[in-house]
Amino acid sequence: MSCLALTVSLVAGPAFADDSTEIRLPLGSVLMTRTSVNDDLTLATDVDTLTFQSAYFPEVEALSGNSFLIFLATGEHDCAGYYIWGTLEDTGLRASPQFGNCSDRGEVLRTAKGLMLVMPGPKGSGAVSYFLNKDGTVTENNQGLEADGIVDPF
Repeated sequence: MSCLALTVSLVAGPAFADDSTEIRLPLGSVLMTRTSVNDDLTLATDVDTLTFQSAYFPEVEALSGNSFLIFLATGEHDCAGYYIWGTLEDTGLRASPQFGNCSDRGEVLRTAKGLMLVMPGPKGSGAVSYFLNKDGTVTENNQGLEADGIVDPF
């Protein structure tokens, strides 16, 4: 192959993922990939594909059964990003709506109610927390951490 042909194939070739990882869950695997060209973050199974925007390749913050928590970074100073729970079910892959308060300082705690993401409150107010429900949805805990016997970690 000539040098020119190699250059053309590299420039005109398809965009490949810059980063990828396999998230292994009891029901199967989800492939998480990110391309830096357009900040697309893709979660994919053999039959489903979900696409989000993330300035950085996220780590899996927590696993709970067939669900996983990731942080989608905005790359902006005023709002670091938001979290989502991805859930693999017999019916397919789905994601919760984005949630959080722009902080990237979330801490995952195991409680009697299940996993809870605790984040510092806005502008010095008390901590904010979010629960993963059994149906894969997310509920904001607006009763304070003390109601669940948890000391504010921030």
